[in-house]
Amino acid sequence: MWSREHGYPGDYAFLEFHKKHFPGGLRFWRITDHQGDLGTKAVYDPDIAAQKVGLQAAHFVDLVVDTLARAGKGPSVVCSPYDAELFGHWWFEGPLWLEHVAREMERRKVPRMTLGESLESVPARTTVLAPGGLVGRRRRPSGVAQPRHRVDLGPHLQRRSRVGRPSRPARRPPRAPPR
Repeated sequence: MWSREHGYPGDYAFLEFHKKHFPGGLRFWRITDHQGDLGTKAVYDPDIAAQKVGLQAAHFVDLVVDTLARAGKGPSVVCSPYDAELFGHWWFEGPLWLEHVAREMERRKVPRMTLGESLESVPARTTVLAPGGLVGRRRRPSGVAQPRHRVDLGPHLQRRSRVGRPSRPARRPPRAPPR
């Protein structure tokens, strides 16, 4: 969904997070491009950004509908989790995008449910091993990404090993003494 080079939040029409007016800290500029200096950013136009949000929300719902149609017979689930900090903080237009997605899903009669409801209504057909991402991670000098926080998932959401058994919870390394 998002990276510096592509994805909805990186659209050039959207509000630039990193450039702020001094004094006051207000943002008046759009992303414009990913190559240019912050000094070359164009002025933000909320009407154009709102149009892009509507188009992108419709595109996202099309992807969900297409994915469900290709899933075959029987019940299927498209799980699309996000870091809530993205919406409204990093991506100013994110809450509007969520609203458009919810309205478009309702209009097209795409069923929606919580993850807990989906676990109760649609039994798992297969287990996948998802690679870790870089969001919420820090780099050690060796270049290996390490989790910043330990997250304990419930029994239904535990990370699975390649053979489908729940893996053991990761042990937190001992903290270094304060210097």
